[in-house]
Amino acid sequence: MVKIPEGVARYLTFSPAAGGASNHSYVTIQVVDAYGNAVEECFMFPVWLSDVATGVGVSTKADAMAALSSNGVDIITAAITTIKCLFCQTLATGKYVLDITEATAGDRDFYIAALIPGGPNSGRIAVSRVVATADFTA
Repeated sequence: MVKIPEGVARYLTFSPAAGGASNHSYVTIQVVDAYGNAVEECFMFPVWLSDVATGVGVSTKADAMAALSSNGVDIITAAITTIKCLFCQTLATGKYVLDITEATAGDRDFYIAALIPGGPNSGRIAVSRVVATADFTA
């Protein structure tokens, strides 16, 4: 049996939570290895909103999305912001925090999708659970 090495990017985890500002949700995206341990390297990958659990298609829901201050870098956003897709860079810890703004409660039912940036699953789509009203600050 082949042992899967530790510390190799394998998956992305998504942790949505109510944000600090009104109508915001902060979604922590973490690059992890096969054992669920954070991979402490800098990664770049696309991230987008989708209306379906498979991550297929790009949603137009949400008013805006961007890196939470000092929690990652948005490399490309200007030309594609209106369709809720960006290319991001994690911190050296492999973590990126997405700040999503949506004022309309009825538009708070979408998924976060991203390409796994490295390892044997590189290029596969990882998808969060549904991000809903409970994940936003009132």
